[in-house]
Amino acid sequence: MEITKDILDGCRSGKSTSQEHLYRLLTPRLFPVCLRFAASRSEAEDYMQESWIRIFQKINNFRNEGSFEGWARRITVTTCLEGLRRRNIQFDSPANLSALQLSEDATAISGISAAELIALIQTLPAGYRTVFNLYVMEEFTHEEIARQLGISEGTSKSQLARARMLLREKVAHLHSEAKPQHAPK
Repeated sequence: MEITKDILDGCRSGKSTSQEHLYRLLTPRLFPVCLRFAASRSEAEDYMQESWIRIFQKINNFRNEGSFEGWARRITVTTCLEGLRRRNIQFDSPANLSALQLSEDATAISGISAAELIALIQTLPAGYRTVFNLYVMEEFTHEEIARQLGISEGTSKSQLARARMLLREKVAHLHSEAKPQHAPK
């Protein structure tokens, strides 16, 4: 089902049936965003609830330019970032990036499910998780991330490199646990 003008008009006029319809259409697409930024499912649920409050409060600001889902997603990302700011997440200072392995290893994650990947992302320290999500999942540039989070571009790059390194280690550990152990004869 798609988001129609009638649904949006109903939401703008405060019609609860339209709001419920929109909620049911978009929550399955927006909740994974919250999960990636949150450290736990309950924190993600809080972010989702707060996002819906803001979406409905600001729905009159949507000018039918571009997709409504994209507009709602942006509100959701902003809500998650504000939640993280309230928790005063710390970002490590830039490291010597050449010391970190920056190569992509897409084959390492090919053997795990999306749910396992989200669970691994949730285990990252908040700063790493935030930059990883903004850069990889939301496609922000390092300049945009630095501006959003009040950090330097170098810090953004460092956080991303460290997040990738930690994820590679966690995926490798997951793969090593999945291999059957042969008993000695």
